[in-house]
Amino acid sequence: MARNAQHHAELVRKLSAAPSRYIQTARQQSAPGLAALLDLSSVWVDVPQTIELGAVDVFLSHLRSDKAPALTRTPRRWQSDADFAHLSLVGISAMNPLIDDPRYQAQSRAVLDGWQGIFKWCSYIYDARVDSDSAQNRRMFFDSIFVVAMIETPGCLELVTKLWALEDIPAGVDSIILGPASTEILGNLLKFADVLGKGDIHKRVIEAAGGDIDFIVQLALGRVKKATKTINPDLGSLALSWHIDFIAQLCHPYPHPLRRAFFDADVIAIVTGSFVALSRIIARNPTPGCISMMTSCFNFFVRYLEGDDYLSLVHAVKAGFLPAFLDCSPMFSQMAEEGVENALNIMVNVLPCYLVYRSFIEAVAPVMKKLNKTPHYQRLIAQPMTNTAWSSFVALLEKRQSPLKHIYKLHSEGSPVSCDYIKRRLIDVKHNFKKCAACEAVYYCSPECQKLAWKSSHRAVCKEMKDERTGHREKGRPKSDLAALHGLAQWTADVNFAAFHTIAEKDFPDTPHEDLMPCIDFLRVPEEFSVKVIKPGILVLNFHLPTPRLVNTVSN
Repeated sequence: MARNAQHHAELVRKLSAAPSRYIQTARQQSAPGLAALLDLSSVWVDVPQTIELGAVDVFLSHLRSDKAPALTRTPRRWQSDADFAHLSLVGISAMNPLIDDPRYQAQSRAVLDGWQGIFKWCSYIYDARVDSDSAQNRRMFFDSIFVVAMIETPGCLELVTKLWALEDIPAGVDSIILGPASTEILGNLLKFADVLGKGDIHKRVIEAAGGDIDFIVQLALGRVKKATKTINPDLGSLALSWHIDFIAQLCHPYPHPLRRAFFDADVIAIVTGSFVALSRIIARNPTPGCISMMTSCFNFFVRYLEGDDYLSLVHAVKAGFLPAFLDCSPMFSQMAEEGVENALNIMVNVLPCYLVYRSFIEAVAPVMKKLNKTPHYQRLIAQPMTNTAWSSFVALLEKRQSPLKHIYKLHSEGSPVSCDYIKRRLIDVKHNFKKCAACEAVYYCSPECQKLAWKSSHRAVCKEMKDERTGHREKGRPKSDLAALHGLAQWTADVNFAAFHTIAEKDFPDTPHEDLMPCIDFLRVPEEFSVKVIKPGILVLNFHLPTPRLVNTVSN
């Protein structure tokens, strides 16, 4: 950028005017020495006089092995000497063009001789700055008085929002940061504001954008699409990471109109498309530059893959999420621990919860079958880091598919149903029964049974059943999904009848069993069972607990 080039030229001019003074000052471990070392490490290769005057010796003097802190297994605090060592490493790293030049063999040999100190300082800097990712250290950034001041200053957030909106102008927002600086800054302000409890932050962003939510959504998603088309594993992935992280912050408040607008604009499908594009690069030629974008994708997915409804999962699966997950898995070992947890959490805790809906199962099953039979993906599935999570998901899928095949058949046209009046329970085909006109969920063999059932129990639950079906329909869910969920719940309750009986005897020994109802938590893997007391007036079924002999028979 123009300003960056101008700054570089100014440093070269200053260093060329007094190279000896810079070299002498940079040797000192003082504030002036640190300032001189900063300038020297930035441009010394472009000022040949500094090479002859011993610039490399200056860097190596700050990287001596005896100055480096001892290697330990405990987290280490940053020391003042490390500032000089860090700048010296920056200076040494610029030496690459000189290594093969015969004129500078002495300098290259000196670096090689000083390798032990260089390595010890690199290890220390990694431990102290990169690997020290404790919750306490991360919290320090959130407590910064400068961040609070920036958020609370009237007009500051609004100015950053306007800079973000202008980021695509050809001249750009001048910055030395390699990537969309305004996106990164605004995203961080949103993140910190959330931690600090500044609830009006999204409202201020919208107002700064002229109150146009669609403008914000389309601009943010458009930049993700553009960055996806020009992914560069070395550079472009940084920009794409920031765009995805930024959208994650905009989607955060629930149920905010901004969040709803992003999901209405298919944000899940768009980010999944970026993830799939990245996975192809990783499958062909993975580079460290891919890690940041892959981490951003998983951070986004673990929070929003479910969207506001499970149908977004169906769209993600159809867009290629599962094979992309496997193609990215060889790089899991290079991700931070939190990133790996987010990635595996999707397979362990997010996707399994929705293996109760027919549409999701029908989207997942053929993909899993194909992947499990493809040699390339078989090798990826066998990796220790992914095998357990993947195998557990496959096992649950197969477990759910078995009963659902019978449930689909039972709910087909002309299949048998039973009269909902508990004392009757006559079984016949659907078209011989009368359906409740209100909830459309239960059947009766005669008007008499319908009247009796209404008085005894159905009156209390009819509205709830109707609301459930209405809500299901308004969200665009397929009708067969609700039927499959009900059928799976009934089948699971029947198969585990003895388990419910045991729970009832333990938790409610003095409660009549006709006043209890079985509960199944499908959000747990494996599903968890419990028994609850039916509140008076809600639902009372007029039947008695079967005999122990019958319980044993059903259990077997």
